[in-house]
Amino acid sequence: MTIDLTGINNENEFFTHHYLTAILEGDLKDLFKEWNRRESEENIKTPYSELRSLASGCFRDRGRLEKERVLSEKLVIQREILQQVLSVLGYEFNLKFVETDDNVVLPVIGEIIKQNGAPVLWIIEAFNEQDEEVDLLSLSLSETQYTGPENDCPDLTKENFETIISRNVFGRSEPPRWVILADQSQLLLLDRAKWNQKRLLRFDLNEILGRRE
Repeated sequence: MTIDLTGINNENEFFTHHYLTAILEGDLKDLFKEWNRRESEENIKTPYSELRSLASGCFRDRGRLEKERVLSEKLVIQREILQQVLSVLGYEFNLKFVETDDNVVLPVIGEIIKQNGAPVLWIIEAFNEQDEEVDLLSLSLSETQYTGPENDCPDLTKENFETIISRNVFGRSEPPRWVILADQSQLLLLDRAKWNQKRLLRFDLNEILGRRE
């Protein structure tokens, strides 16, 4: 049976259709087997069980976020949601501000690095100040994302994330191979080797968590 990828959009063929329909499940078989072993022998829940258990709390927090009018408070709620989701996926939520080669300061909420300190993955936070849902790549950095006194906020580029990732992340002298761009409703998985063709995986958290499967 082909894996159900409802809520995951394979944009511009990040993976080929043949890979997703005929090969992916076989590649993941050993991983699923290990997850099930850990659950039965070590009482460690599988990530998909953990995600399912998060659904009610995440939608409750999302309801709070939609009612909140103060941007700084909306951001606090978003970070609470992201901390839960990223933890289930195996990432530590750890906000820090990373300055790129071109003096753009990015809110990085998680990372994987090599032993020499070079980045493998950056998880970058996006923040939508509007109520309607938009493509995360069309958003720009928001002053709300930067903590401390107002004069501590760096001069923010007006470019959107599509340009920032192309120029300031994947274009830096020591770029990460992978980027996850995240807000409370979407996760975008980007691969530097595929980014020139704008190939990405878009995970719709509302759809995925709402199905509780």
